[in-house]
Amino acid sequence: MFQVTNLITSNTCDPPKFYVSIEQDYCTLTKEVAVAYGTKFGRFWISGKDALDLLNRISTQQIDNLKQNEVSFTVQTTNKGRIIDFLTVINLGDRLLIFTALEAKERVMESIDFFSFDDDVRLHDCTAETQIHQLMGHKAPIKIMSVLEDESNVPDLFTAKEIIINNEKIIIIRTDRAKIPTYEILSTYPSKVIDSKIKSMKIPFVGTEALEILRIEAGVPAYGSELSEKFNPIEAGLFNSISFEKGCYVGQEVVARLNTYDKVKRELIRLNWSEPGIQKGDIIFSKDKEIGEVTSCVMKMNRSYIGLGYITRNSNLDVIKIGLNKVSANTLKI
Repeated sequence: MFQVTNLITSNTCDPPKFYVSIEQDYCTLTKEVAVAYGTKFGRFWISGKDALDLLNRISTQQIDNLKQNEVSFTVQTTNKGRIIDFLTVINLGDRLLIFTALEAKERVMESIDFFSFDDDVRLHDCTAETQIHQLMGHKAPIKIMSVLEDESNVPDLFTAKEIIINNEKIIIIRTDRAKIPTYEILSTYPSKVIDSKIKSMKIPFVGTEALEILRIEAGVPAYGSELSEKFNPIEAGLFNSISFEKGCYVGQEVVARLNTYDKVKRELIRLNWSEPGIQKGDIIFSKDKEIGEVTSCVMKMNRSYIGLGYITRNSNLDVIKIGLNKVSANTLKI
């Protein structure tokens, strides 16, 4: 058994929509370097000699051979092959560190515990006692060396480093989640070391709106929008998190059958339009035929709009309209 911490503190509360302006936040993210609070991440430890094997049996990626300090992505699915959550798995040797969506953390931990049976596995929720800073932007690989004091402390892509600075243990992983250089720094909460370094180096923070624009532009699905039990991981385009060669896992038969026989009915696409009024959940039409729904949307700085949505595969995309007002939109493949 395990205990889930539902305490909401400043390391899990939403940061502001912007700091200076959405325009400035976005410019800093895409051209310089910035820090974002990782408040949307749940995180927990899995320890015990069967930890990797168990996680391999209940998720889509081949991770039983994950080496120490390697990072992998996997999807936990239901027995019907639907998405429970997208997981980041970090192998630190004596234990695994797991990042989930904050809202999905309890469900994920309960599921792992349910399937553990007699396995040597222990779970510990560390969300309330830790914090995550995301150092993002094209200049992040340069700036991270100053934050961590030594180039040898900087991890390569999809790897982790566990270091100590001023007697404080810090874990750094590089994920490039939104398709720009991204380092995620896990430290104790509150962290005197990381907080003071960011402040002394005057690295600007960015709010949620610029991050959402960046995510949608990159076509990255998010929990509660594109990632839910309404959809399967193939529809969500999570091919890099699925092994079609591995053996059985929960939901494997459904996922494999969808892929082998090309039975996937929907696909995730990007959308852009110029008129206001579109909301999450609005229907997407091809001419007058209903083909899907909007799952995410945001206004960009030039007052144009972008979004993500699921549509029926092989739909005619020549004339796309969205919502009751039939707003014209363009589509882009992810």
